[in-house]
Amino acid sequence: MFKRIKVVTILIIVLLTLGISQFLTGALSMRALVNDREGFQASLCANQSVAAFTDAWIMMNQTRIAVGTMIQNMMMGNADKDAMQSLLQMAKERIASSESRYKAYQAIPPSPGVDPALIKKLEESYVVYHKLLNDIVNSLAGGLAGAAMKLHEGAAPLNVAMQENYLAWREAQTQVADNGLHDNRRAFQEMLWLLGAISLMVVLVIVLSWVGYSVFCCNRCMR
Repeated sequence: MFKRIKVVTILIIVLLTLGISQFLTGALSMRALVNDREGFQASLCANQSVAAFTDAWIMMNQTRIAVGTMIQNMMMGNADKDAMQSLLQMAKERIASSESRYKAYQAIPPSPGVDPALIKKLEESYVVYHKLLNDIVNSLAGGLAGAAMKLHEGAAPLNVAMQENYLAWREAQTQVADNGLHDNRRAFQEMLWLLGAISLMVVLVIVLSWVGYSVFCCNRCMR
């Protein structure tokens, strides 16, 4: 009876060890999945925000190029009607596209870890720059060449200010994306080490249990 109890005890220990290892493996896998999901979402938001806002800024710069060309042609007396109409249409399309891309950027959740002050400065500079270019386009469309020329004088400083804010914001977004990837790699490596340690513990318990059972059987035979 006592010998049977020893065998049962060994089996229970083995089963408990396997059960605990299975539970720990599941918990670690869940933790790794959660970390991976959070890191992926952070990287995705950062990349999507940069792509959407960059597109909006490119469209605004193309608008500025179009209206700048129109104003230069008017100043030089080369205001061909068809060419000017084509440039005006291009400017209207580009400024509308910029607004559409900016709305797409606003629909993306803010990247975690990015300073809200950087986001606010960038968005404020965009709004001011966009309004100026839109006013220039409207002035040119209304035949107000003098007003358009005067407004165009303020485009360069606003573009420089927006560029500075954009570069600082993009650097912060890049850091968020890099941090997300780094966290994913670290969580995966930690999971591998812990799973290795658990597997080693299971093997060790099985070996010890087998040795203990073998010794028990040998002692039983000798008796």
